[in-house]
Amino acid sequence: MRPVGQLDWAWYTPKTLAIAMNEGTVLQYYEKMLKDNRSDHNTWKRPEEEMEKKTYYASRGGKVEFIPLDRSK
Repeated sequence: MRPVGQLDWAWYTPKTLAIAMNEGTVLQYYEKMLKDNRSDHNTWKRPEEEMEKKTYYASRGGKVEFIPLDRSK
């Protein structure tokens, strides 16, 4: 899964994604699943380029709440 404005893909299950959609917690579910071992790891060679692109796509989509997440933690 990848919400609008995000560039990183996260692993999900249809059942838990449906629950998150019903509860309105998709962004929180996305953040949680980014840390899951089944999700692809971030392989950006230039972290500043990653932030620029993520900020651009989030603002272009009008999704301020989707401005980049810190995956280093």
